[in-house]
Amino acid sequence: MPTVPMLSPINIDDRAIRLAPYNVAPIEFHNYWNVTGYASVVNNGHTVAVHIPKRSKLPSIKGGPLKNHYVFDSLHFHWGPDNKNGSEHHVNGTKFSMEAHIVHHSNQFQTLKEATGHKRGIAVVAMFLQASAPNPNPDLDPLIEALPKIKTAKEDTHLSAQAAFEWFRSQAQPSGYYTYIGSLLNPAAGKEVVWIVYPGAVPVSASQVEAFRNLHNIEKKLITNNCQGLCPARKMTVYYCPLQAGGTLD
Repeated sequence: MPTVPMLSPINIDDRAIRLAPYNVAPIEFHNYWNVTGYASVVNNGHTVAVHIPKRSKLPSIKGGPLKNHYVFDSLHFHWGPDNKNGSEHHVNGTKFSMEAHIVHHSNQFQTLKEATGHKRGIAVVAMFLQASAPNPNPDLDPLIEALPKIKTAKEDTHLSAQAAFEWFRSQAQPSGYYTYIGSLLNPAAGKEVVWIVYPGAVPVSASQVEAFRNLHNIEKKLITNNCQGLCPARKMTVYYCPLQAGGTLD
């Protein structure tokens, strides 16, 4: 199988982006804020990953550059050695304390594995977190309180599914977002992954970011940095989609 060039993450430079040449709909988040049941939170030795059991009504997104519904698969986080170097994407050369990836697959497929390798079979929403708040963000606290229970690699715990997503609810309806066609770290995912990157950052405290650095990998060493470096500059188009109103929240 030929090697697929990595196209993500990138530095998003406002001087080089294009405004979307059409009336782009907002990203609609469905069943994120009223999802029932529990979420599984696991330390997989590289990151903190959140999954919810398969059910009849999984959270999903639609709108914007997406041609149909994309169903939630997982949520995971990236962080770095300090609060200025924790995001994979950069915006105008600026890095953030953390970056969360909410991974979805097209509803044309039953699973992420089935969608892997298909053109636009996967869509990832990227949310930044910035250690700028003097006090902990209460919406992120349920997840932070779960971290000591998964300090060792391969440990898992549970929390309310709704609590797992509440921390980015306000960020899910900003004034606009960036979008481009990129890739995942896994080369088998191909280079037709739809990325949706929200430019603002969710304010959190330094102690909340530090809690992620207290987790251990398979080798029982602290996970102080799990960010992929920027990909070499390639000719690609990044669009900015300005909106008058945020996405549908239910």
